[in-house]
Amino acid sequence: MSALAVFYALAVWWSITQAILWLVRLSPKPALNAAALVLAALSSVLAVLASREAGVHAAFVGFTAGIGLWAAFEITFLTGAILGVDTPARSQSLGARAWAALKAIIWHEGAVLATLILLVAATGGDPNPAAAATFAALWLMRASAKLNLFLGVQNHCAEFLPPPVAHLARHFRRANMNPMFPFSIFFGSLAVAVLLRAGFDPATSPHDATASMLIATLIGLGVLEHWLMVTPLSPLALWSGKLGASPSRSLLAGSANLSN
Repeated sequence: MSALAVFYALAVWWSITQAILWLVRLSPKPALNAAALVLAALSSVLAVLASREAGVHAAFVGFTAGIGLWAAFEITFLTGAILGVDTPARSQSLGARAWAALKAIIWHEGAVLATLILLVAATGGDPNPAAAATFAALWLMRASAKLNLFLGVQNHCAEFLPPPVAHLARHFRRANMNPMFPFSIFFGSLAVAVLLRAGFDPATSPHDATASMLIATLIGLGVLEHWLMVTPLSPLALWSGKLGASPSRSLLAGSANLSN
């Protein structure tokens, strides 16, 4: 079951990422944003329903619902439907730059955080928190990626931002390393290790073991993308299957986040 959970997490995340990239390139923005609202609504209902059951199947369903809800937010981000107010920083001081960067995405971040709070409130105390845990893991890895992009990484791939969010590249910095990066790697790797231990522990229930493996895989992908941001290899190319080749978009680290 552990191997199935890892494979499922990889397959679902990669497939949904590719689908969003294709839709963002080809679909009319109004129709795509309307579809994102429908996806968000359906995923929210599925998350609440799945939270009431404890079992392997429920863990898979909750995880899928969390991914679907996150995908809806990423669509609205990549189309520029929900962003913020982008104005140049008044100076190049860290505080001025941070405030300008935050304002540029404030509405999107506020919507994501509010949704996470509502999701936790709606499913808190239920036997299957997989959806909320999945959404929270994606939010934390995305926030970490955004902060590293802001502070500076070697490979931020700003040239691959789609037109509606291309202006956000002004908030990126290029550097070999930044002070936050080691902490991002350490805590991300620690989370993966803790979840894997739970997933392989014979004393863990099948439901909890499955949920742990699913989320461990997701966070592991985020850690990998963090590492790629400080190497010559493109973190965006991870999703095309050709590292160093012409990249596609990433929703965890590459979307200035993804991604969501």
